[in-house]
Amino acid sequence: ELDAALSASIHKVCQKEGVTLFMFLLSAFKVLLSRYSGQEDICVGSSIANRTQSELEGMIGFFVNTLALRSNVVSTSSFKALLDDVKTTTLAGYDHQLVPFEKVVDRVVKTRDMSMTPLFQVMFDLQNTSKGDDVYLDLGDVKVSSYDHTSGTSQFDLTLNAEEIDGVIVLDMEYCSALFDGSTIERMLVHYQELLHSVVNNIDQQIGSISILPVGEREQLLSGFNATAVAYPLEKTVVDLFTSQVALTPEATALVFEGV
Repeated sequence: ELDAALSASIHKVCQKEGVTLFMFLLSAFKVLLSRYSGQEDICVGSSIANRTQSELEGMIGFFVNTLALRSNVVSTSSFKALLDDVKTTTLAGYDHQLVPFEKVVDRVVKTRDMSMTPLFQVMFDLQNTSKGDDVYLDLGDVKVSSYDHTSGTSQFDLTLNAEEIDGVIVLDMEYCSALFDGSTIERMLVHYQELLHSVVNNIDQQIGSISILPVGEREQLLSGFNATAVAYPLEKTVVDLFTSQVALTPEATALVFEGV
């Protein structure tokens, strides 16, 4: 759960840049995926309501379609430039949301690999219709509400679900347990949160310089893992140290030259 201050800062940036919360969180998620994968070509899937006509808004039924949103995440570009690109890509996707996802797959994918989903393996969804209570929709005598449930199967390698409740953004990650450990996913969400902090403080910074490491982990990587200094006795020479090591491990091989 992102704190209220960070959630408010994100909304402030969205308002200033003329983008939706979905576009901002998706852009940050693509930066995180680029950092983890080392790739610039990032394609993320997302669900869309697919109710383009006002007459459909009140109907009960499954109209949801899937969009494949592709971006080029270049480390030397600014996050603001990526955000503008994601905005353009997302709006273009909305314009073509009536095209069935299966038709897109048939036209684009030439060779299917049944071990993975086509076009993308990572999903992102934002739910911002919640009112912060158990009732999502009141139909008079019928009330639509949520219920706690556990899904035993992940549809994609990763699915990041974001939800806004009473002005606070809540994140949840569904993952393929054959590919990731729970601790890895928890650390990924921490990195995502740190990335959001970094971006709202300076949206114009280069993508490659955006910090994703919290202070403790950064210190561990830069200082803890690199603490390789060893104190040797200054009164002894290299020959003395070599002689001492020979005495400790007389049978160990000290030097090999041309196989001998």
